[in-house]
Amino acid sequence: MTDYSKFDAMLLDAIKSGATVTVSEMIGNHKMLRVTATQLVGDRPLPRDAYSSAGLVGRVFDRRLQALRRAGRIRYCRGVWEAIEQ
Repeated sequence: MTDYSKFDAMLLDAIKSGATVTVSEMIGNHKMLRVTATQLVGDRPLPRDAYSSAGLVGRVFDRRLQALRRAGRIRYCRGVWEAIEQ
């Protein structure tokens, strides 16, 4: 099983910074997150649309966002992801 804790921490920091709205914007605006997500996808050759919100990397972002939401660490409110203070 893959350990997503480092990726989740970077994703949470990006959300706390307020600079992210959609998965597409996160992929485009956060190079470190994009590189880490690519590494999580593995050695598979990436198709042309890998960095789209529906591509492999976009799915990694979406899965991790939903995992953080289910864990009660973030919520989607009025079109943006927000961190929930613990």
